[in-house]
Amino acid sequence: MYKKLLLGLFFCLAILGTASATDWDVYPGDSIQDTIDSASANDKIIVHDSGGVPYTYQGSINIYKKVNLTSSGNVTINATSTLNPAVKVLSSGGGSTLQGFRITGATNNYGIELDLYHAAGGTTYILNNFLFNNKGGINLIDADGTVIMDNTISYRSGDGYGIRMTNSSSNKIYANTIYGNDTDGGILLQSGQNNLLENNQLVGISSDRGSGISIQDQWNTMLQNNITNFYNGISFEAIASDGNPNLIDGSALNNYISNCNFGIRVTDAFNIIIMGNRVTGCENNAIYIPWSTNTTIAYNILTYSGSSALNIQSDNITILGNTIANNQRGLAIDGHNCNVYNNNFLYNLDQALVVYNDSNFNQPQPTGGNYWSNYLGVDANNDGFGDTPYTFTGDYATDSDYLPLMKPFWLVYRVEPINQATNVVLNQIIQITYNQEISPGTNWIELVNTKTGKTETVNIKISGNTLNLTPTKLLSPSTLYLVLIHTGAVNGQAGTPCPSLVSKFTTVAPLSVSTLDPANNAVNVALNKKITLTFNREIKAGSMWIELINTKTGKTEGFTSSISGKVLTLTPTKLLATSTIYQVLLHTGAVTDLAGSPTASKVTKFTTVPPLAVSTIDPANNAVRVALNKKITLTFNRSIKAGSMWIELINTKTGKPVAFTTSIYRNTLTLTPTITLNTATTYQVLLHTGAVTDLAGSPNQAYVSKFTTMSLILL
Repeated sequence: MYKKLLLGLFFCLAILGTASATDWDVYPGDSIQDTIDSASANDKIIVHDSGGVPYTYQGSINIYKKVNLTSSGNVTINATSTLNPAVKVLSSGGGSTLQGFRITGATNNYGIELDLYHAAGGTTYILNNFLFNNKGGINLIDADGTVIMDNTISYRSGDGYGIRMTNSSSNKIYANTIYGNDTDGGILLQSGQNNLLENNQLVGISSDRGSGISIQDQWNTMLQNNITNFYNGISFEAIASDGNPNLIDGSALNNYISNCNFGIRVTDAFNIIIMGNRVTGCENNAIYIPWSTNTTIAYNILTYSGSSALNIQSDNITILGNTIANNQRGLAIDGHNCNVYNNNFLYNLDQALVVYNDSNFNQPQPTGGNYWSNYLGVDANNDGFGDTPYTFTGDYATDSDYLPLMKPFWLVYRVEPINQATNVVLNQIIQITYNQEISPGTNWIELVNTKTGKTETVNIKISGNTLNLTPTKLLSPSTLYLVLIHTGAVNGQAGTPCPSLVSKFTTVAPLSVSTLDPANNAVNVALNKKITLTFNREIKAGSMWIELINTKTGKTEGFTSSISGKVLTLTPTKLLATSTIYQVLLHTGAVTDLAGSPTASKVTKFTTVPPLAVSTIDPANNAVRVALNKKITLTFNRSIKAGSMWIELINTKTGKPVAFTTSIYRNTLTLTPTITLNTATTYQVLLHTGAVTDLAGSPNQAYVSKFTTMSLILL
């Protein structure tokens, strides 16, 4: 176990060091837990493999202070006991980071457990770990505001979930890959609110086992997850003690769900929004609402279900703008007061079955009803609606859509970037998502630069219901672009052409320096000054160079550079020269934004402080009648600290030095003789070069002063 200490130095009488951060290195044979025990809050612990060869550290670890625990290489943590988590983060360890490990051996527990008791120590990060051969993956208990991201979880048979959250709120579960186990599901949220589950991939082992995501509390959002091969893809379920619904305001948005028994299931809940999802290949229902109310089902694409794509056994459900195609049955309603309109029912063996006749299948014109692919009526007056109702099966022959649409209902569900968006990145991929699956059409698509009037070249890709336009080069900054989708550029599932679309957005301003430290033309700049350039957005290193030039010599000074977010820092490798103008030259392309757009060139300059020198001395040079107990004070032109050279106070009569003590306060050096000075004697103060330095370490210039003491007065 080794540590690297970073010191901040402050001086008063002597050099004092205070630790601001410590990096600890753990090598094979060292103990990770011992290192955590020795570390302080905010320290970083880097755990190494065996020189590039995978290495396993035996023993569970407890993180009970805020540390950054990071793997360097192929490092495995193997639990001490199958009954304990391999890694446990306690409340006092809130705000820690665990990154890059392989975690295993907790075959009767979870690989990682966060038991935080709602600690307020900052965001806890669990990043890029691979968990395997544990009962479950990650267990959050009373954990708020954590980020669980880019982990891969493959868990053994048993009753463990990939990620389980209990009484945990405001967490972000993002871009994790979770493989299924024998009984339980991918992610379980038992209690907790305002959690975001986004862009996760969940793969089960059988469509009769578990749920991909199971939500049992309110105000949680599932966004753009890919879920396959579970009993339920997404399940909203909560039952109060009185049997009434108590789960409210949940959302399932833009998820892709395939090969499950039920795609999305809502039980004992209300005010649920199911929007923009693609659900396909379910053995039973794409969406199943056995007991719910006030749920909205909008703009989903539901295909190839083995039974009813939409199975509604609840009241007050709104079904709007969905495309329901190639299912055994499109829709079954065994509930009351549902509103069903602007949906596309395409090629289902049975389009709809309705038990009661109090649901509404159309809205007043111009909204109308639904499109039915097997409708045989005509539109004699060309108003877009059939002249006769579409009647479907049910217990009441009066169940009908009285304003059936003559053409499939088209809707652009989402455009990214949104219409009128500003500050769009220069490598933006334009995505247009429709309410039905699409295929290439015969008309054209354009991305127009309004400054030049020219059309940009784009690569076009269709994935399901999404049209992706990828420019072949970076967009121009501060430019308004038009996206033009001409009628028939893509076709829908019924072969009908899409309507035209116009959308526009404006790109970000050119990458530029917002602030400089030191500012342009700054003076009295410290000799150890780090130069920081803050840009108008996040940056990365470019291919061109940066220069720091001493204008007196014309030579380039050495420095190191680092980037953090928007900030570029230049750290000179030695002290700068005094009273010197320096130029910072940032060449075009020295840095770029994250899209790769280069910075324009930038020149700035600053002047360093003058040499460290004595401003005043007391007693003054050549002073006479100086008191015999006089303390000598030297005031400098800036704050000082002790140097490595010496100071002398010399009796010029004897040629011998006089003993004294020294003290420093800010810019003042005080010499206090340890004896009474002799009368009528001239003393010299000799301050050698480097006897003191400024706080940057720049030494004083040599200095000599003298004074004569008072004569003895005889009475």
